[in-house]
Amino acid sequence: MSGAQSQLQKPDTDASLGGKSPIRKKAGDLIISVRAKPGAKQSAVSDVSAEAVSVHISAPAQKGEANAELIQFLATLLGIRKSSVLLESGHRSREKCVKVQDCELTTDEALKIFKTSIE
Repeated sequence: MSGAQSQLQKPDTDASLGGKSPIRKKAGDLIISVRAKPGAKQSAVSDVSAEAVSVHISAPAQKGEANAELIQFLATLLGIRKSSVLLESGHRSREKCVKVQDCELTTDEALKIFKTSIE
């Protein structure tokens, strides 16, 4: 197996998601596909699909407020430091890619946290 193949694992599968997962592990980091929905009454996970974790954000989509709230919410939910959560892509889009650096959680553990927190 080449170095690139060993660093990028296939997403863990989940039977309830049709064998796919919105979370994958890459070189010790968790990569999470997120669908953000800003302007909600409170921040909460609303759905977990094969494509993305849908998150309602309590901040408006202006001046980066929703992105900052998303990072804070994910850090709190996963029980990690806010400085470990980075917005990789989607700064001006609802479809985002979030990286959790040096995360000790497995993809299955993170998926379970998201699923059990759905409101």
